[in-house]
Order: sequence, then C-alpha cells, then structure tokens
Amino acid sequence: MNELLWFGFAIVNFGLFMFAYKWFGKTGIFCWIAIATVLANIQVTKSITLFGINATLGNIMYGTIFLATDALNELFGPKEAKKAVLMGFFVLVVTMAVMQLALLFPMTMISPKMRSRPYLAFCRVLLWQV
Repeated sequence: MNELLWFGFAIVNFGLFMFAYKWFGKTGIFCWIAIATVLANIQVTKSITLFGINATLGNIMYGTIFLATDALNELFGPKEAKKAVLMGFFVLVVTMAVMQLALLFPMTMISPKMRSRPYLAFCRVLLWQV
C-alpha cells in the first residue's frame, strides 16, 4: 500500500513543480525551491517502508529541489541556479531560527470547548490569516 501512495505522492509533488514553472516561469522555480525546502525538512521526520527499505517521506520533495536547480541551470544558467541554492539555504536557516524562537513561548491550556470541536481551531487559524 505504501508503494501506491508513494507513486501518487511523487506524481503530485513533481506535478506541482511543473505547475509552478508553467504558470510562473523562473519565479515559480525559485518559489518552489523555498516551499520544497521547508516541506522536505518537515516531511523527513516521517519514516516509511518502501519495497522493504526504510526511507523518509521528505526524499520525494527533496528530489524536486534537485530537479528545480537542474532546470534553472539548463534554462537560465549556473548563476541563477546558484542563487536559488543560496535562497533555499537562507529560507531553511530563517525557518529554523524562527521556529526555535517560537518554541520559547510557553504553551497554554486549550479550553474544553476547543478540544471537543477541533474544526473551530482550524477556522480561527484560517480567519487569522485573512
């Protein structure tokens, strides 16, 4: 079952990369590298078994980063590819620093009403973003 999910996951990830390039061009590839860098580092915490081998889920997303830098190198030159790698590294460092600061905040107790209705928490977060 994991293998089927893995193939579907790979198709979605690489499809989203192609979508980003098709709609946004070079900027889309740069944005994809930033997004994929963060997501790959979150997904790497999930271990799975594929074809009898232990792997991490972030490997697929990480592969799209290689594809993105190769595409930038081929289409726009090595200078742009290097800039994208540096941007991905910057995004990773900034994300790590901000999340480490966020961990310094003490947790609060969730009210019993919110515990019984998790969709309310999702709605509050969604409305906060608007």
